[in-house]
Amino acid sequence: MSRVETQASLGVFGSDLDFDSISGQLGVHASHSHRKGDPGLTSRPYPQDLWLLESPLPRTEPMDAHLRWLRRTLGPHYGFLRRLKESAEVRSYCGLLADDRGSFQVSGEGLSVFTELGIDMEIGLVFLGPADSVLISEELEPMDTRGAEAPEPRPEGCRTHSEVAFEVLGVGLDLTGISSHLGLESSKTHRLGEADRSGNAYATDSWCLVAPLPPRDALDAHFKWLGMALLGHSDFLRSLKGKGELLIRADFRTESDTGGLSISPEGLKVSTQLDVPMEFNAVLI
Repeated sequence: MSRVETQASLGVFGSDLDFDSISGQLGVHASHSHRKGDPGLTSRPYPQDLWLLESPLPRTEPMDAHLRWLRRTLGPHYGFLRRLKESAEVRSYCGLLADDRGSFQVSGEGLSVFTELGIDMEIGLVFLGPADSVLISEELEPMDTRGAEAPEPRPEGCRTHSEVAFEVLGVGLDLTGISSHLGLESSKTHRLGEADRSGNAYATDSWCLVAPLPPRDALDAHFKWLGMALLGHSDFLRSLKGKGELLIRADFRTESDTGGLSISPEGLKVSTQLDVPMEFNAVLI
């Protein structure tokens, strides 16, 4: 199995930040803070002040647990954070460290921290590679470079492949009826017991809709397409929960062993408004 570690944090960036006021208003001490000009991790001076709150849970905990902790801690103070956005930059960081592939699943509740605050879900990736599994987890630092600009979602010259799909899984599903209610043809379907490409029998029925965008397009664009296609049918889709499992699967492949990508609050609404978990899979190619 691929080694997977996760972390999540929220940072406030700006100039002349009042660290004591931020801590007092949020009722929690910063996990880390620095001033503009302080020496950074690579000895280069930080370009901005930073007040950072990181989930204290072990990195072996699921990403959803980290995000739920942030939501419980910050939820009573969302009003302050929204006002703070008028004079400072409020950003998230969701770090994933793995060998050459890794994944995590986040509930609609966990993702709501981004839609409720109106901030992007920024995902930082660190791939160790199969031969480098002896490296320690300190490779995954809070906020990655702690104060740099947002990570480039696609390093220059790096090939990436994005795909986002909505799936309904269950037994005895009315596959034709789902297409009819949504007014959308499925991208693919299968029945319980049919063989997959490896010859193994499927354990459930499945109705799947894949965002039909070029794989080179940003992952966020795929999420937004699904939202436009599905959110107008929220009542019907919620009714399916009694008949099966609903899932949004996001697959991201990249040539770069480090980097990042982001999903906007608008893109995440397809998960939070339908209360459907999002499964994120990242692979180093």
